[in-house]
Amino acid sequence: MDTCLVRIMLVSEDNRGMFAGVGGRCRMLMLAIRRGGLHVGAARAAYDTGPEHHEGAPGSKWETKNLFEVHRTARVAAVATGRLSEDEAMRVQEEAKEKTASEAGRATVFLVLLACASAAKPLPTIKHSNKKVLLLSFDGLHSQDVQYMVSAFPSSNIAMLANGGVRYDQAYITTISDSFPGLLSLVTGGTVKSTGVYYDVNYDRTLYCSDACVNGTMTPGLMPGCDVAYDESLDKDMTLLSGGGDFGFSSIDPTMLPFDKNCNRVYPHTHVRVNNIFEVAKSHGFSTAWSDKHPGAYTMLYGPSGLGLDQFYSPEINSNFPNTTASYTSNPNYTMIYDDTHTNAVIGWIHGKSPMGYPASSPNLFGCNFQSLSVAQKIGASLGSAYNADLTPGPYVLRALQHLDAALGKIQAALRAAKFADATIILTAKHGQSPINHALCNLIPDHFIADQINNALGAGAVASTAATDDGSLIYLADSSKGAAAAAALMANATFLGIDKALYGAALVANGFADPMTDSRAPDIIIKVVPGTIYASNKAVAKQSKCAEHGGVNDDDRHVGLIISGPGVPKGKVYSSLVSTTQVAPSILKMFDINPRELQAVVKEGTKALPYF
Repeated sequence: MDTCLVRIMLVSEDNRGMFAGVGGRCRMLMLAIRRGGLHVGAARAAYDTGPEHHEGAPGSKWETKNLFEVHRTARVAAVATGRLSEDEAMRVQEEAKEKTASEAGRATVFLVLLACASAAKPLPTIKHSNKKVLLLSFDGLHSQDVQYMVSAFPSSNIAMLANGGVRYDQAYITTISDSFPGLLSLVTGGTVKSTGVYYDVNYDRTLYCSDACVNGTMTPGLMPGCDVAYDESLDKDMTLLSGGGDFGFSSIDPTMLPFDKNCNRVYPHTHVRVNNIFEVAKSHGFSTAWSDKHPGAYTMLYGPSGLGLDQFYSPEINSNFPNTTASYTSNPNYTMIYDDTHTNAVIGWIHGKSPMGYPASSPNLFGCNFQSLSVAQKIGASLGSAYNADLTPGPYVLRALQHLDAALGKIQAALRAAKFADATIILTAKHGQSPINHALCNLIPDHFIADQINNALGAGAVASTAATDDGSLIYLADSSKGAAAAAALMANATFLGIDKALYGAALVANGFADPMTDSRAPDIIIKVVPGTIYASNKAVAKQSKCAEHGGVNDDDRHVGLIISGPGVPKGKVYSSLVSTTQVAPSILKMFDINPRELQAVVKEGTKALPYF
């Protein structure tokens, strides 16, 4: 502890001209941790308190009334990534109270003590291994898209990757095809039943909304039950590519997070119920990195331990394209430029540089997602040019595929240049997109679902329909009324575009948790007639909603999957059914790690893919 404090004080003295006020001292702490090698999550909280704040400055985060939230944020960060228990962090906070009477000074002391206490917990020994496994998600990539590229463009990078490895032509993602459960299936080996994450906006019957607690005290009389939104709404400023922070934890606006019953904020990574491949790889000394589309929300990949990632870079996909007020998703050309940030991040990691340009370890297990194809499918479908009448890629989709193919080629070239040509590359997708045949598009206002149930069972019968795209997850105020609510929907199934309304025993039989015992399991899951898409505004939806994901139909779930690397058979096509949950245990086997170290693998009995 004494050595730790001395190192921090030395850095502080060297840089005292740079650090004025309390906020400045906390920036000093972050620099001390970087220069002094103190690996601790409190650094994120220190940075998060904001630059250039001074003691007593009106409106600063260091006003006494806001110190409670600063303490809580720092404590959560230390527990998450500093290897401290909640009890240990609380003891540090009490110690800070004894060291100074100044409220603002107390916050600085608290962060310094957190740094020292956390630094006392050693990290796993880092393996100096050249083994590389790269996981790439081309969101929206159907199996038929891969097959088309192989046949129509045999010299494409996608085709050559497939010919140099195994192509799984019957790969399906987990039943709910949203980005969150889709990605978690790839990295945990589990379905929503194990992860507890059904959507990026997910209802939880045990949590309280973001305004439920004031200074650590629950508002009297509140009942639990809240929509948990882990999407761009979590950003401090979603108009900025950084999300208003560091492209990660500090981009989170903590006031947008829900509370548990003890008035603790629930961060994305603590919301996931099982561990992931990054956490397991890290525990064996391998280094990890990931890049995705929302800076705050995708910190979920740090996993419940908070230790899963060494490096994380997640530019906001819904931020404003430079010099416009339009988002990167408003134009396929913008999205391709956005995807280039992910390509560059991966190439930087390969060469030992962070996305910010400073030296960093080249990770062993890393990857990213790409959005060009998904956006092209949505916008192209609304304009009638996503897929042709024969369901081959139309102009929008083909251009996106070619851009992603070029990105793959750049990454492969970087691996060769860095002498990692024998890296294993896994190319797949978090989700597909439905319908491929855009002529089937049938847009229906999403409020019709809740209206139908409320009209039949009484006002307030529906607690949430937060997850509504080309399917719907319905949460009832009274879960015992699932049968009655489903009957009300099926009475108008044609009008509502419904094929099936799963509830009760049918949910469990289809691999979902029981809503009577699981706080996050929906009471009803709607399987739509292919082409049905629920939209909040039909006029707006016509611009980009004639293709969507999140449902349970084949076009949502039947994705491309290619694996190529050392020991992988070349030129194989596997035509039997596989699940993307099988990717996670396969990756651990590539590192000679027992897949049963993944909790979801044990829970669900997930096997590695054929050939692994």
